[in-house]
Amino acid sequence: MNLQTLEEALERQVSWTLPNNYPVAGAAVNQGLPIEKRDFKSDIARSYAGVTDAIIRSLAFPGGGESLSAPPARSRMFKRWRNAMGPFK
Repeated sequence: MNLQTLEEALERQVSWTLPNNYPVAGAAVNQGLPIEKRDFKSDIARSYAGVTDAIIRSLAFPGGGESLSAPPARSRMFKRWRNAMGPFK
């Protein structure tokens, strides 16, 4: 299934995709670790961090008043949480 087929089936535009990085994801599952703990610099870990930030921003600014390229002022409270969970780059 490709992206176009998926969008047609859902009748919605896909706003985020995750890269297929089986070696990192498989190793994380086999070791019982979150992906960002296994390899925080991997494309899949960065993508999960990005989609998490996008969801948090959409919840903090439901009207879409905040750009995804500029972090909202409230992101500082999430930064402390993210730093406690491990580095995100």
